[in-house]
Amino acid sequence: MSRKWCYWIKNADRHTEEELRELLPGLEFLQATSELSGIQAITEEKEMYDSREKALLDYESNLIDARQEGRQEGRQEGRQEGELIGMEIGRIQLLQELLELPLQNREELAAMPSEEIVGLRKTLQSKLRDRNV
Repeated sequence: MSRKWCYWIKNADRHTEEELRELLPGLEFLQATSELSGIQAITEEKEMYDSREKALLDYESNLIDARQEGRQEGRQEGRQEGELIGMEIGRIQLLQELLELPLQNREELAAMPSEEIVGLRKTLQSKLRDRNV
């Protein structure tokens, strides 16, 4: 192997294509330098493609994580609201018993909007207070 080829193999990545053409002006070096440039261009494109793919995968992963977190928070809020509504329904039934009113069943009360449930409890509490006065 000639010294020129040894130099090209060892140092081609340190020079631009134009510099290599000037340093080693032979047809075989021009062809090798062109091939090297093509490989470098493909490598850069692949790196850009891989980087873009990674960014998309990261974005999708973040969306999945955000959805799961949102669902978990929603479930927790739902449980808490369910517990509060359950307590309100229990209070309503107790107040109805104390006021000697017909008891509404839990399913009927649970089907009502939460604002109505709270309003009904407050109304029954008010009636109980008025009766005890």
